[in-house]
Amino acid sequence: MVKSRTKNDPSYEGRLSLAIDALNNEKITKLRDAARTFDVSLTTLRRRLKGSVPAHNAGITRRKMTPTEEAVLRGWVFSLERRGVPPRQHMLHEMANILLAQRDPTKIPEKRQPDLKAKFARRLSYSRALCEDPVVIGGFFEEIKQLKEEYGIADEDIYNFDETGFAMGISSTAKVICSSDRSGKPSLIQPGNREWVTVVECVGSTGTVVPPLIIFKSGTNRAEWYTSPKLPPDWSITHSPNG
Repeated sequence: MVKSRTKNDPSYEGRLSLAIDALNNEKITKLRDAARTFDVSLTTLRRRLKGSVPAHNAGITRRKMTPTEEAVLRGWVFSLERRGVPPRQHMLHEMANILLAQRDPTKIPEKRQPDLKAKFARRLSYSRALCEDPVVIGGFFEEIKQLKEEYGIADEDIYNFDETGFAMGISSTAKVICSSDRSGKPSLIQPGNREWVTVVECVGSTGTVVPPLIIFKSGTNRAEWYTSPKLPPDWSITHSPNG
């Protein structure tokens, strides 16, 4: 059976190590014989004997952080992400500086850490974050089930009514560092948001959607609300002193 000399072979590095050991222990005296015996490149074997390192390890000596320090930093990112507060890039730099006990900005290239990726986060209030906890919402759905059975409520008669406030012209996204396995935008929990405009929406459990109501903070109606941008004709717009 002919051995493969490809460097992508998982056993290639092992054969190189065996060849080097054989030469160092004088089990084989000639470099060419060692390369032929262990089926490795003569040029690569000669370079390794002179102190060169594998290509995938060559960059480690040029990095500011060791693999262990980077692993600690990844664990910190994942811990914050699980708690709903994925760190922003400057926070990652600051934590890296703490680990290094230096003040120079540090950045971990995403190509070197495939399990980390920068994404834009969406803001999520703390109360809404609790609504994603199965323990918290389990009791609520159990009560809904009991009410449906007690009063004979059909699914098509169940609607969810909600309102949200936001400040026009203020971005609600921020670039954060999170797991590269995450699909969609990560959530960034915040205490709340500023209420300049209120949107009221209502959706039925069977998919029925009631056109929304938009409430602007103003004492009078303004023409630009209806023309720029042009909203669907079934949307309702009104105003109030508080928005």
